[in-house]
Amino acid sequence: MKIKRNTNYYAIACLTMALTLSACGSGGGSGPSVMPSPPVQPEKEQPQQPEEMPQPPAKPEAEAPQQPAPQPPVDPKPEQPQQPKPEEMPQPPVKPEAEAPKVPAPQPPVEPKPEQPKQPKPEEMPQPPAPQPPVDPKPEQPQQPPKPEDVPQQPDTRLKADQEALSKLEIKSPHSGGVLSSIPLKLVINDNNRKVELQVLPPHSFVGMPNLETLRDSDGKLIGYYGHVRYSEQSIDINKEEQASLRQYFLQDIDTSTRQQPGGMSDIAYQGKMIYRYDNNGNKADEATVKANYHWRDKTLDMRITTKDQDVWTLHNGKTQNSPAFVSVGEDGSIGGNLIFTHNQDSKPKFNGQFTGGLYGKNGSVLAGEASFVDRENGWKGVVGATAVPAPEKP
Repeated sequence: MKIKRNTNYYAIACLTMALTLSACGSGGGSGPSVMPSPPVQPEKEQPQQPEEMPQPPAKPEAEAPQQPAPQPPVDPKPEQPQQPKPEEMPQPPVKPEAEAPKVPAPQPPVEPKPEQPKQPKPEEMPQPPAPQPPVDPKPEQPQQPPKPEDVPQQPDTRLKADQEALSKLEIKSPHSGGVLSSIPLKLVINDNNRKVELQVLPPHSFVGMPNLETLRDSDGKLIGYYGHVRYSEQSIDINKEEQASLRQYFLQDIDTSTRQQPGGMSDIAYQGKMIYRYDNNGNKADEATVKANYHWRDKTLDMRITTKDQDVWTLHNGKTQNSPAFVSVGEDGSIGGNLIFTHNQDSKPKFNGQFTGGLYGKNGSVLAGEASFVDRENGWKGVVGATAVPAPEKP
């Protein structure tokens, strides 16, 4: 509607101009009276019209290029900010205002980045306890040396204990009168295997290797030895000539101070051997397997000796097969009984020797003694040794 009003105004202005020109053409004197401001007054109102910025007013300017009047409409250009059209302008600023708060809002959540370096810091805190555990095993190392088994000085300690025990032992033959003080033999301890061995003094020499066994109790303490030896003894006869004589002995010696009756409430099993020789069998010595059992309830012992030919001696209280097949163990650990022999091809057992000995060492863990049978045709001699073995596990 505003656009129509402006067109009417310009039409009236054009008519007024035309009338003025026609008046000037009709007479010279009356012309100046017609030129006054009536057409100028509407020009003053023009500054209010420029509020509208539309391009249509530019068209009438082309119709009157010669007139100066159309120039004033150029002035309203600076008044463009007063136009009502800026109603549309507030809308764009409102939009950025709404967008402005949205933009800062996402920026603060981006700030947690500095918090990330704080997280690795607690991760570094648990690391210091990690080196602490390796510090604990260090005190455990000094605890290991006290173990006697790991101490390198133990071999010397054991050898020293063995030497002390060996000093209590002598070269004895239970079947030849006891101590053999005049024979050229010497007892020694092997440093490597801790076994008791024999040395022969020159010029004498062994005939074959001595068969000697070492006896140790459940604590490993040296208790004694037993075996058989043959050697050649050199001598000078009446004619001052050298001669050699064969000597052989059954040897056995036990530290009798360690003999005792076992204590506790459990049976004890023993295993070992008997080294023996028949009197009419020349110089040959044989071995037989020994198995025995101590019964703690009635303080008795049974023993069975088996040869390689499966001949068997059993320890009895009497001299007949019908007698109890066990003997009592004395309060001092002493043992004595009869041997009933059964040949593998003879079904009739018979008396065939005697056994004398005892239990020695810690809790009587060593069984030792001598056995023999005096007879012109079938006489024999031997020495027995056995040690306790772990009891079999019950099913």
